[in-house]
Amino acid sequence: MATKPVFFSPTDAIDINTLLGLGENDPKWVIQTAAPSTQKDRASGLGADGDEVAKQEYNKRKSVSLTYKCFSATGNLSLPSAGTISGGYHIDSVALAYSPTDWPTLTVNAHKHDDGATHAADSCRTYTTGLVFPAQFGVPSSVSDGADTVMFAMSAAGIGMRSLSFGLACTHVDEQGGTGNWLAGENHDGVETLDAEFTGVPASGDLTIHADWTMTSDGETSGNTAVDSRTVSLTRHISKDT
Repeated sequence: MATKPVFFSPTDAIDINTLLGLGENDPKWVIQTAAPSTQKDRASGLGADGDEVAKQEYNKRKSVSLTYKCFSATGNLSLPSAGTISGGYHIDSVALAYSPTDWPTLTVNAHKHDDGATHAADSCRTYTTGLVFPAQFGVPSSVSDGADTVMFAMSAAGIGMRSLSFGLACTHVDEQGGTGNWLAGENHDGVETLDAEFTGVPASGDLTIHADWTMTSDGETSGNTAVDSRTVSLTRHISKDT
């Protein structure tokens, strides 16, 4: 029997709402796309004439990229921690994006090992953001932490928020055993990023940026067929969860 195309069936490999412990009244994530893939390394042995005479495959892995949307109009979004293990998958990075014409989009990239062993639950350092992101349609003009301290804000009247995005990741180190199979892994150096794009060019005095953050780039764009705009990128490093 011939295989048929399958429609409308993304699989949530990390079961994100259960992972985050979201209750009935919490803003929840709805999966949009799932993109699993497999990888492996290959050793090649060359003979005296320079052509391959032996090969060995090792370090088999599975990766997945998952996107979600939240359609709640109230409350705050819940984000997974970098380094969390769910369903054998290690969460490598988390990205949140706001658009003026859409609901918030969350992208999670994760991996696991497929050569006999993989990361066990709670086996790696985790990194959790302390920022609070609202569940809403459109783009918020400020971001605060759980203590209501403003981390970023744009207050210029008449200037629009074109986009706001957040990223959370850590450096992941995997080590191989004696035959190239996965042996162990651990994380270090959590990093958060904020990127904001404005319709119009707000003055620097109209931007509030907390001292914890470093502005890594600041640029303006103008053209003969488009409105002027400004884009800023911020970053800070965070410590592992205790």
